[in-house]
Amino acid sequence: MELRDRIDFLCKTILAIKTAGRLVLGIDGLSRSGKTTLANQLSQTLREQGISMNGLHS
Repeated sequence: MELRDRIDFLCKTILAIKTAGRLVLGIDGLSRSGKTTLANQLSQTLREQGISMNGLHS
């Protein structure tokens, strides 16, 4: 599965979660495994879908 496919899958999954408040998403993995790249692309895609992001912390 390509990164773009993974991002799309994650966005659909996140958008399907019904919550009255905030949703906290954590990304864990080994050093240099692509966590920041994934987080940046995921947050960009979610913003494009109209989801406001409080911040990206590492």
